[in-house]
Amino acid sequence: KQLLIEKGFRSVHVEKANYLNWDKEMFETFPSKLTELVLDDEWNKAVGRIPPMVANLFVRFRVNTLVNYEVVDRAFAAFEEDLRGTPDYVKATAWWVKVEKKVLQDIRSGYIK
Repeated sequence: KQLLIEKGFRSVHVEKANYLNWDKEMFETFPSKLTELVLDDEWNKAVGRIPPMVANLFVRFRVNTLVNYEVVDRAFAAFEEDLRGTPDYVKATAWWVKVEKKVLQDIRSGYIK
């Protein structure tokens, strides 16, 4: 970071307002490599964690909970939109309906005190 500052770059703190909500249609206009980079970055936000040296606890918690939820929600919505009606999706949905109550019960008894 210091090296970049010495070379004339400026260090800034990125707040929620600086995060862009990507729209699927935008990717059609991007070069394929840019789309790949954006998707990789968004997925890393969803499954990764901000290192402690990058932001304070409040910012890390806010970004991890808000951004992660939004990215996973959008990924699932796209997954569901693309696969709805296919035999495997129908089969998986039927399986989930059968086990959902048991899973919820196990989560409540094992993780929530």
